[in-house]
This record gives sequence, C-alpha cells and structure tokens, in this order.
Amino acid sequence: MSGFVFVFATCDTKGAEATYLAEGLRARGVAVRLIDTGGRADPEVPVDVTRAEVFRAAGTTVAEIDERRDRGFAVDAAARGAVALARACWERGELAGVIGLGGSAGTTIGTAAMRALPYYDDSYGVNSANMWDPLTGEIDHEAARLARDRFDLRHVFEENWSTLGPELVGKLHVYVGRMDHYYLEGGVYRFEEFLESTEAPYYDGEFGYGPRGGHGWPPFEGTELLETMARRMETHATDG
Repeated sequence: MSGFVFVFATCDTKGAEATYLAEGLRARGVAVRLIDTGGRADPEVPVDVTRAEVFRAAGTTVAEIDERRDRGFAVDAAARGAVALARACWERGELAGVIGLGGSAGTTIGTAAMRALPYYDDSYGVNSANMWDPLTGEIDHEAARLARDRFDLRHVFEENWSTLGPELVGKLHVYVGRMDHYYLEGGVYRFEEFLESTEAPYYDGEFGYGPRGGHGWPPFEGTELLETMARRMETHATDG
C-alpha cells in the first residue's frame, strides 16, 4: 500500500487503543499517521500529529478549546481540522486511507474526514450527517433505516431475542443521565421498555438513571465499578 493511512483518535481517552491499532498496522507494513483529535488534554501516548496541529488546521487553538470547555465546539473543530489535513494529504497524492477510532466523537470526526474525500461511499458508514440535513430538516429515510438495522440495539434485540436472549440473561446493565447532552435517554427508555417485556427468557438486568446527569453520567464513584465487575465474575465464573 502506497501513501499514509490516517488514524484519527481522541488520544486523551482512547490513546492505548489507538496505539495498539497503529502498531498493528505498522507491523503489517502500513505507513500510519496517528492523529490526536482529543479535546480534553494532551495524550500520554506518542502521536504523529498533535491536537494543537489539528485545531490549528481548523482555524482555532488548543488554548481556545481548553478555555471554552465545550465538548461540542471541540468535536466540531476537530472534525474541521481532520477534513483539512485529509484533503491536503490527498491533494499531495499521499493518502491511502482513513480510520476513525472512538465513540460518538471519534465517529463524527473520522467520518467528516472520510466524506471530504472523492472516493468516499456513503454505504461504508452511517451517522447523523447522512440521515438528516440540519439546515432543512429533510430526513434520508433509507440512511435512517440502515442505521437502525446496524446500530439500534433495541431493534436488533427485538428482532433476534429468541437467539440473543439466552446468552444475555443477567448481563445487561445500562446507565444514562436523564439530561443527556445528545438526548440519548429517550432511546434508553424504549430499550428498557422492550427488555422489561421480555419472556422466555426475561433479561434480568438493570437500568439506572441520573436525575440531572449529562452525557457520560457515571453511577459509580472511585473503584465501585471495578468492584461490582469483580463480584460479578466471582459469582458467575464458569468452571476451569
């Protein structure tokens, strides 16, 4: 493969995973540029392109990102920077591919860079940018259907509960803030409604809600999550 593969990752939170991916690609002879798009802090892992360079390409600075402390602004700026870097590399004939690593932010940033390139095909990825036009409100119903079939857990579980249910009894523990920044609590309510209606088998899990919790609201403090997971493994470990 000639040219670079850009790996866009929020390395302040996904640094270990991004490094693992980059090193695996390099071991297979792929020329990789690991690009930090993190909006919170400098990473603890080495990167090829710093977040300062990404935000500079977007027309802003790390200082402004840190001062505003606005996740939406940071993600939008990182996406613009990713687009600028990918386009410039493509125009030099040096770009072989793009990978976006992470959750909602990583998807938004990586997909923005992909969509800016002439060989991007919408069938490779689906996100909110595909599904609706924020200026006109027009909905692409086919893109929404594809997203539902691929990523909507409630829909997937409803369609396949007879197969998935027996493997998931007692294993589903879902927590969300009731004031999620991206309004994700609505989907969780519907997910819970379906799971509570399950029979043969009943899902036997739990849902927890933070009354004023935003995106990423945690119901645990300190090491409580690890302790809960350890207890679960101790009581449910298989023989051997």
